[in-house]
Amino acid sequence: AADGLIEVTNVGPRGRKEYGITESGRVDLLAWITRPHDDTPVRRPEVLRVFLLGEIPAGQARNYVTRMADSADHALARYEHIRDSVEWGDSDTAFFARAALEFGLRTAAMEADWARWLAEAIDRRNEPQR
Repeated sequence: AADGLIEVTNVGPRGRKEYGITESGRVDLLAWITRPHDDTPVRRPEVLRVFLLGEIPAGQARNYVTRMADSADHALARYEHIRDSVEWGDSDTAFFARAALEFGLRTAAMEADWARWLAEAIDRRNEPQR
């Protein structure tokens, strides 16, 4: 049965459902993939909060960025688990899925590193001057 962009087919003796993209859905998908200039800008509210951390005490600011580092570490661990537990195969689909996962791995690692750097910078900034 076709339902807009997704096609549902009953498969097997227990009526397991298999989902696939319809031809019109594939046309829309390909158009979307090739028009990245139509995307809305990426918004990162946590970075906006960092921009405004000067409005709160340094200890609270440091706690915020420490939580950011912890969150990024957890995301990195999840991505590593996915990377290590999936049999990736050799298809184009697997190749590009792995590439998207690599983006997540690298982004999470960078965010954790950056947040730890910022926590240390806050500490240095608030050390008593000699």
